[in-house]
Amino acid sequence: MRRSDSVFAVFSPEKALSFIQRLPKSALPEGLGDWIAQPKAYAEEIVRFCERSRDFSFPAELGLHRFASAPVDLRGVACPMGSVRARLVLSGVNSGEEILFLVDDGEPIENVPRALVETGNRIVFRRKKEKYWELCVWKG
Repeated sequence: MRRSDSVFAVFSPEKALSFIQRLPKSALPEGLGDWIAQPKAYAEEIVRFCERSRDFSFPAELGLHRFASAPVDLRGVACPMGSVRARLVLSGVNSGEEILFLVDDGEPIENVPRALVETGNRIVFRRKKEKYWELCVWKG
């Protein structure tokens, strides 16, 4: 994934995955979920997208510069994909940073924190909102 900053013109794969998981669905290629789940089956399509990405720029309203403080919305993401997506986001975050996740009640608020703690992260807080939870995670 490329960006316009000439000093660091290419994101690491981990940072790119972290960004992709935070983007609104409207900004992503239609089959992204399938690509992640079955990369071999979609290899040619992925290569074409990557080749075209050289000229792709994210719309300013996506605010890539604000990702460090923007919550990651995992509401509506079924288990175990919520845990998988949370791990992908954290893979592109520096150790010691905190990320706020929004997760549904029920299985997600049980499974996502457990999966993140198992991989060396720490839960800073869980805060119940009206119909979801805020989960603040410190990257270990």
